[in-house]
Amino acid sequence: MSSKFSYIYLLILLAFISVLGLIYYIRSKRKKEVEEIKILLPPHIEAIKALEKLREKDYLRKEKEKEYYIELDDILRVYLGRRFSKDTLDKTEFELIGILKELNLERNLFINLKNFLEFSSLVKYAKQRAGVKEGEEHWELLKGFVEKTKEEANASLS
Repeated sequence: MSSKFSYIYLLILLAFISVLGLIYYIRSKRKKEVEEIKILLPPHIEAIKALEKLREKDYLRKEKEKEYYIELDDILRVYLGRRFSKDTLDKTEFELIGILKELNLERNLFINLKNFLEFSSLVKYAKQRAGVKEGEEHWELLKGFVEKTKEEANASLS
């Protein structure tokens, strides 16, 4: 009787482990599907959504300039990386400027983005203060950059 008793516990344990494995499998599959859906968004739409979310956080009026510029800088890096297939997340400000130079942008746009990156570094690392007007101008600059450089859907059809 003791061996039957052991087999029952063993079967219960195996059933329990199987259920846990099934739950893990289902959750990981769902997570992958959600990640795949997110990746399918075009880079310009993802960037515009991120910019809108940043604006809603109202960091500048709360005097959280550092957080604002960290996120603004990250939005630019992710957009550049996705749109132009460049490795941008671990680059320095100077390396990013080099990447922007490679894109052959309009001179004024390039200079404005370069100035943004330099100012952003000062805010993030040297405790430079940024006003609301300045922050909004930089937000508009990035939004304009995204809109000017977005990949047109019809371009791949021609």
